[in-house]
Amino acid sequence: MKIAILILCHKNPKQINLLLDKLNHQDIDCYIHIDKKADFANKITKRSNIVLLPDEKRVSVEWAQISMVTATINLVEEAHRHGKYDYYWLTSGQDWPLYSADEIVNFFKNHDGENFIQYWDSKNYGNHLQNNLDKRNQIYFPLWMIGRRLWQKVVKRGWVELTGGYNRTWKSFMRKQLQIEFYFGSQW
Repeated sequence: MKIAILILCHKNPKQINLLLDKLNHQDIDCYIHIDKKADFANKITKRSNIVLLPDEKRVSVEWAQISMVTATINLVEEAHRHGKYDYYWLTSGQDWPLYSADEIVNFFKNHDGENFIQYWDSKNYGNHLQNNLDKRNQIYFPLWMIGRRLWQKVVKRGWVELTGGYNRTWKSFMRKQLQIEFYFGSQW
C-alpha cells in the first residue's frame, strides 16, 4: 500500500514539519506545494519521502480561485511522475491527523479500492433555477473579474445581471455548452 499525501500550504513551516514528522512512514510519501507568495521552502524538513514542488510548479494561490485547483493538479502530476500510488490524499498544511501514520496506512489497507471523494450533481442540487454553478458554465468570466476585492465583486455582479441574472442567461451571451454533466464538490 503506497499513499501520496498532497499538502497545500502557505504559512507556519514549524507546524508543517510537525505534520511531516507525524506522517513519516515507509508507505507514505508527502508532496508539498508552498504558495508562491510564501518564502520558507528552506525551513521544511528534508527526507527521501518528502518532495517540494519546484518553483516553476508553485502557484500564487487565491482563496476560491482556479489557482487552488492549479496547485492541486500540480501536486497530483508531481506525485504521479514520481511513482505509483494506491491513494492520493489532499490536505492542508494547517490540518492535523487524529491518528498515527500506522493507523492511517491500516485504514487504507482495510478500505482498499474505496473512494472517499464527495460530490454533487449541479442539476439536482438545491433550487436549480437559482443555481449559480450553472451560470459559471453558461457565460465567460475573464480571470481579472474573479476575486475577493470589492471592485471585482461589483463588476462580476454587474456582468451577471447584464447577461440575464442568476436565473437565466440571454442567448446572445450564452457560450457554446459542452455536452457533459457538471458535478461539484469542496476543495477541502
